[in-house]
Amino acid sequence: MRVIGVLLLAGLAMAQAPVYEPVASTQQLMQGMINPALQAITEAAKDPGPADNRAWRTAMLNGIMLEESAQLIKVGNRAKDQDGWMKATQALSDAGAAVQKAAAAKDLAAFQAAAEEFRRPARAATPCIASAAGRRSSSVTARD
Repeated sequence: MRVIGVLLLAGLAMAQAPVYEPVASTQQLMQGMINPALQAITEAAKDPGPADNRAWRTAMLNGIMLEESAQLIKVGNRAKDQDGWMKATQALSDAGAAVQKAAAAKDLAAFQAAAEEFRRPARAATPCIASAAGRRSSSVTARD
């Protein structure tokens, strides 16, 4: 009998968990989070790389921002399909993780390689994101 009571209470607790409701549109995520992080990483990856501990930390945080924003695109009805969108946002998240790892290790070669690599999934995601945002893909890609 106690087991049933515990299971009922656990079920009620899970049923009342807060639900995330998206606030920003895909376009706002691009403009406010993704594009600034992409631009900052691109700049930091230029020779000679991040200059000091603060710059390395900023680069690492921008990698985290890419990872998190990719997850936000997957939430709610932002992703327009479960194929192309999910693959592109996962690639963006993975690239952000690589940037984060390299920056945390202060490994310039790995950081520059990751920064170059993340631009591929970001550009692959752009047509999906741009179509949802109602913009041309060239207006939301990372700039060199």
